[in-house]
Amino acid sequence: KEKMDLQLHSVSFAEFDIDVGNTLTHKYPPFKLEDYDDEYLGNCCLPDGGHIHSEDRTTLILPLKNTLIIKQLQPKKKKTKKKKTQNNENEIEEEEEGSNLLFGVAYFRNRPDKTVKRGAIQKAILILSFKPFFDLYYPPALATLERYLDDKSGKSGKQLLKTFYESVNNLEKSQTFSLNLFDESYTFNIPVLPEDRFEG
Repeated sequence: KEKMDLQLHSVSFAEFDIDVGNTLTHKYPPFKLEDYDDEYLGNCCLPDGGHIHSEDRTTLILPLKNTLIIKQLQPKKKKTKKKKTQNNENEIEEEEEGSNLLFGVAYFRNRPDKTVKRGAIQKAILILSFKPFFDLYYPPALATLERYLDDKSGKSGKQLLKTFYESVNNLEKSQTFSLNLFDESYTFNIPVLPEDRFEG
């Protein structure tokens, strides 16, 4: 079956670091955005007054100028256009197109915990994509974040992100498709239009 191309850029965990403040502590795949550093993205993910909220959600639209992405390049698609020739005939040209925008959604959780200095564990998961699927990832992303909250050592961070990223990329293209993650199945309903109407 054909894979569902969600053009996922990356997935990260954000939390407070006593040395640098809010930042991204784990990223998969590793990446660097020259226009937005880890501190900026961390501040976007962790809301002010987070200690009074059990959860929060933030959406991001990030215009890109200069990007350096390690281990992953943005997938490009060919765009067709027609032009008139000297004989007044239609000629079809193909050109590469790509987006200069990144769309992000961050899910934040604040879990009270008397065993830690701050009295609570505050972390977020950030998903960046070249397509604006802001709400699509909520259930599986929250499940991934909850597992990271359970791990006070933080050592499972990279593996959790890798599992989420690879599971999303293995989605199959259909009218109704499921994401299998941590022995759970999450069903999404996305209308898939004919390719001559929309390249979804």
